[in-house]
Amino acid sequence: MECPETDCTAAAWTSDGSAILKGSPAGELKVWRPIGGSIETLHKMPRQKITAIAVSHDASLVAIGCATGSVRVFNQDDGCTDLGKHDAPVNVLAFKGRSDVLASAGEDRLIKTWNWRSKKNIATLSGHPERVTGISWNPAGTRIASVDAAVELRIRDPTSATLEFRRNVSGMSKYDSGLQGTLNGVAWSNDGRHIATCGKGLAFQEGYGAVDVFRAELPEK
Repeated sequence: MECPETDCTAAAWTSDGSAILKGSPAGELKVWRPIGGSIETLHKMPRQKITAIAVSHDASLVAIGCATGSVRVFNQDDGCTDLGKHDAPVNVLAFKGRSDVLASAGEDRLIKTWNWRSKKNIATLSGHPERVTGISWNPAGTRIASVDAAVELRIRDPTSATLEFRRNVSGMSKYDSGLQGTLNGVAWSNDGRHIATCGKGLAFQEGYGAVDVFRAELPEK
């Protein structure tokens, strides 16, 4: 099934899998329901190219990241609310379970956490050598994993900013030659014991991607 509109710069499924939220270069936030094929415009932000989208667990909120660096939260009742900004385009967003916390990351190599309800920036995590391309909360919400264009994985306590784990993922590939491109995503397993990363551009066959899965040997929290 293919969306009839091709001007999509960011997308995310709702948790029940019934719809896809999509953003456009013109700043339009739309919902596409594959079954039935309907497309509805939810919000328009002139001159704001949408570069990242995340949907809350109950689909009541949509987080929006823009090329201008702005981070916003949208709902049908209150419209769009500004939380703050990165110094460069936003690449990825992630809600923390059922809490009021949202994480954002971008081209400025920073990860920011926000309380979307109080509209406050909780913390700013630095240290990635290149743009951050993926973030993921562990199931307990006590750690955040992040990956970047330098093929580096970091796991941190977002409250204290403590770096608990750091690894160049190129050394984890089962193909020894490793990843020579960029990491595009990271995800925790449902039990919080394993982490998967994905990347593109392998030394042994350029242009193909790879997925690495490993056990996260971290103390209990």
